Amino acid sequence: MAVLGAALAVGAFLPTGCATHARQRAAMEQAMARGDYAAALAELDKRHPDPQDVLYRLDRGILHHYLGRYDESNDEFEAAEIRIEDLYTRSVSRAAVSLLTSDVVIPFDGAPFERALIHYYRTLNYVYDDNLEDALVECRKANLLLATLAEETEGEETTYQDDAFLQYLTALLYEDAGEWNDAWVSLRGAETAFARYDSVFGVAPPPMLGTDLRRLARDLGYLDEYEQYRARYPDACDTLPSGCGEVVFLFENGRAPIKEEIDFTLPILKGERDRYHDRDEFARILANRYQGYVYEAAELEYLLRVAIPQIQPRPPLIRHAEVRVGDATAGTVVVEDVAALSAAALSEAMPKILVKTVLRGVTKYLGTRWVEKKTGKIGGILANLLTAASERADTRGWISLPNDIQMARLTVPAGEHKVSLRFLDARGDIVATAETGSIVVEPGRRAYLSWREWE
Repeated sequence: MAVLGAALAVGAFLPTGCATHARQRAAMEQAMARGDYAAALAELDKRHPDPQDVLYRLDRGILHHYLGRYDESNDEFEAAEIRIEDLYTRSVSRAAVSLLTSDVVIPFDGAPFERALIHYYRTLNYVYDDNLEDALVECRKANLLLATLAEETEGEETTYQDDAFLQYLTALLYEDAGEWNDAWVSLRGAETAFARYDSVFGVAPPPMLGTDLRRLARDLGYLDEYEQYRARYPDACDTLPSGCGEVVFLFENGRAPIKEEIDFTLPILKGERDRYHDRDEFARILANRYQGYVYEAAELEYLLRVAIPQIQPRPPLIRHAEVRVGDATAGTVVVEDVAALSAAALSEAMPKILVKTVLRGVTKYLGTRWVEKKTGKIGGILANLLTAASERADTRGWISLPNDIQMARLTVPAGEHKVSLRFLDARGDIVATAETGSIVVEPGRRAYLSWREWE
């Protein structure tokens, strides 16, 4: 049968081995956890050097970023972006093959929040390279992506409709460049998006948001808005003290969750397939049995094996950080919950994943029935084993991202200051400390600093 023949012929499309994506990246992650990013890059290049793979490019981009190779990092992220754009015109042949084998054969193009975070790292690369002009170009690209996302999700019950953190970061950088109108638009967008983050994920607006809104409304001459924000944020301070600057500290905490494969079986009852001539309808009926279905053993004709991805959180030991710059100290607050965004993205995609997975299983099942009719029971059993072996859940994701991103902002006198960090667990106990050297703060300006912890 053509269906079964195709299923057996597409083995070359599948990546070698059956390990989940996280297990394939285990050696790279171990090196990253040690802070040995050069070794992590070597592991990645040794085991997974596919220049067309978006995740390969994203992992190389983040590793070069941590190595301080900002040009190389941006080159990798740009290659990933170009590849993602190319994948909008998906290969029909690959999509067809995925109905016979696994979604793993479809090239990975990232969840919307993963695509958005590319701009976070690219923006930081330019900031650390003292290239504010290109950082602003990246900010505009980020805002364009978010506007496109908002347009595409309008009227849908989609959790991720805007990125509050990215809107906030771009607002700060626009203000740094004196582009106050752009800063105002991004800051208002951040306020709205953080309200949604708060209701959905429990990520509250950062404490300085009110200060920023009051200051920008005042500087732009929006007196009505200024009075509204002064009433809404009565404790906010409008003005940076004379002779002072600001440090924006970004803390990338822990490891993003991974996806593991889980298997379950769905019952096909005797004579049931003959009652449903539409294969898609039959798949939807079977998918509805995912949460459990009661049947008599005598009614059973076949148990359909299905494999789907499931989020496996990796909660960090560290809850938050305290940063000390000179004599000023501040605690970090979560501004981007990557773990929650990952879980929400998979949860919302799951109905489609489940129906497609069951449809694929039905296609394989029909193939084994055909083989059994032509060759007998032994042939049917062998065909079933072969098609079942090709069933794999898509467990790919950008796992080198942190579990969450946190922020602290400190007002300090202009000059050079030593920076020290303390990392606290959920009980408030100090579990680690670090010294980052020193940072130079100019009067009336912001200086940016980021730090990554893995445990």
